[in-house]
Amino acid sequence: MGVMHNIFKEMKRDKIIQTYEDKHRFIDPALYKELKGRKKCMRCKKNFSGRIPEIHHKIPISKGGTNNKDNLMALCKKCHAILDTAEGVGEHR
Repeated sequence: MGVMHNIFKEMKRDKIIQTYEDKHRFIDPALYKELKGRKKCMRCKKNFSGRIPEIHHKIPISKGGTNNKDNLMALCKKCHAILDTAEGVGEHR
C-alpha cells in the first residue's frame, strides 16, 4: 500500500470527502488529492520522501482566505510550522 492509499485513508479520517454546510471549510476532493500527492514541498522544494504533505492556507480562512487552489500550498511539517508561526496562527487542526 503506497502513498495514494495513505492519502485516501487520511481523506476519510479528516472527512474531507464529506460535504460541509459551511463551504469555506470544504476543499474539493480532486484538489485535496492533487496537493497531498505532491512529491516536493512548495516552500523548501525538498522531497517528501514518502511522508504525506500538510495543506497550508496562504491567507487563513479566519482572515478571509478561501480553499481555492491559489490559496493552498502542500508543505512539509517543518515549513508548515514556520509559516504558521510567522503568521501568528500557531498549531491548528
